[in-house]
Amino acid sequence: PSYVVFLLLCTDSASLLETVRSRAVTIKTELFSTDFVESWLKSSPQLEKSGADSTFVRNAAISSGGSLGAALAALDVKADGSAALVKEAEVMVEKLCRAPLAERLLYFSSLKYSRGEYEQLFTFALKALRDLIAVKTGFGETLFYTDRESAAAVCSRVKMKKLVELYDAVSLADADIKANASPNTVLTSLACCKA
Repeated sequence: PSYVVFLLLCTDSASLLETVRSRAVTIKTELFSTDFVESWLKSSPQLEKSGADSTFVRNAAISSGGSLGAALAALDVKADGSAALVKEAEVMVEKLCRAPLAERLLYFSSLKYSRGEYEQLFTFALKALRDLIAVKTGFGETLFYTDRESAAAVCSRVKMKKLVELYDAVSLADADIKANASPNTVLTSLACCKA
C-alpha cells in the first residue's frame, strides 16, 4: 500500500548494498549519552528479568557506545546465563597473560562451546583486554572489569606490547571462528600465540 513506510536501521550504511543505499533517504542520528543509556536501562522491563545490579547496568551503558540496542543486548546476555561466558573470558585472559604454554594448551583444549558461544567468549575477552590496556596506559574507564583494581592485578606483570599482541590474537581468533574455521584449530593457535 502507498501509506507503508519501511525503516531500515543500521550502524554502518557503508555495509549496505549500493542498490539499497541509492534508493534510500539517509537520516543520521547521534548516539545517546552514557547517562541516558543507563537511565533507560534502569527503566527497562528487562532489567528485572536480567537480575543485573547497578554496576552491571553502568558497565553495560558505558560499553554500549551510545547504542540502546547494544545496551539491551548486554542485559539479554545477563538474563540468558551468558554470565558464565563473562567469567570464562576473565579466566581466558588471565591464562593468556600469565600461564606457561603447557597450561594454556591444557586450558584451551578443555573448552567445549558452540560456535556462537565462542564468538561471545572472544567478544568478552576483547573487552577485557581493552580494559587491561586502558589500565596500563592510565586512560579510560574499565568497561569489562567491575573495578580497576582487579584489572590492574591481572596486568601488573604484563608488558603493554604483550597486551596489544594478545588483543590482536583474540581478534584474529574471533574472525576465524566467524569465518567457519575449526574451533580446535583456532583455540590451539590462540594458546600458542607468541605474544
